[in-house]
Amino acid sequence: MDPLSDVLRNLRLRARVILHADFCGHWAVDTSGQYAATFHLVAGGRAWLHREGRKPLALGGGELVVFPHDARHVLSHSPEPPDPFPRNRIGGVEEGAATRLVCGYIEFEHAGVNPVLEALPDMLHLDPARERAGLEGIWQLLMVELERERPGGEAAVDRLADLLFIEVVRIFMEGWTEQVGFWAAVRDPALCRALAAIHGDPGHPWQVEELARKAALSRSAFVDRFRRFLDRTPAQYLTQWRMQLAAERLRNGGESVIAVAESLGYTSEVAFRKAFRREVGCGPGRLRREQAEPLDEEAGGL
Repeated sequence: MDPLSDVLRNLRLRARVILHADFCGHWAVDTSGQYAATFHLVAGGRAWLHREGRKPLALGGGELVVFPHDARHVLSHSPEPPDPFPRNRIGGVEEGAATRLVCGYIEFEHAGVNPVLEALPDMLHLDPARERAGLEGIWQLLMVELERERPGGEAAVDRLADLLFIEVVRIFMEGWTEQVGFWAAVRDPALCRALAAIHGDPGHPWQVEELARKAALSRSAFVDRFRRFLDRTPAQYLTQWRMQLAAERLRNGGESVIAVAESLGYTSEVAFRKAFRREVGCGPGRLRREQAEPLDEEAGGL
């Protein structure tokens, strides 16, 4: 079991390209506040990235910026901030050299308390001057699909946008130099074995001693190492992961609360409901009802 794949899969991410256009002259693009996360690829020409309280950042062809938490930002033709600072505005004057932009958004169906999202910064900037062979190949395929407009192209573009975000996450993880955090834990051989065990069988009644053996560490060394890297105990991590899985299954429907609880290692429905409410913010029954309501309303209109 690959812990990073597991948490990425549980995010149920969906990426979409919402803009593929050439901009000339005076222009500005602002997608802030509309989506969970956004990305902008400068496919050709030059652009300037503006963030409140930061110096403008020049972006050239092939450079990519990703905003995992939808931090406030604007792209424009000039190093001078747009005045007034636009909100949710896309516009330009058709004159001068063109800048080609590909902009999109990323939505996470089951974000919750996900260690991948928690560990990502406000902005990721990937520069083609550094070795990014995998990323370059993806965006080149993306541009081919956007330019050719073949049948099935929209679906292909969406899947490539998904892959683009996954590759960005992997590049960020590979460049992580800190000795703490989710990325460091995944790269640590001992903790990766313990995380793989948890993700591989979340319903198993894991004990600290058993996980410590998986990590080939003493109990005390394992607990200290886990807390230092992930800022939570193994039991807290296991509970949070179980509740993410439980929320996903309850949203999908078809299973009773007690069936989900038992499959995730809970012998007491009361204990499961208490843990679920603490981690998710509502009871499991309420979550399932809220998920079913739109479907019921739609069915009633037929």
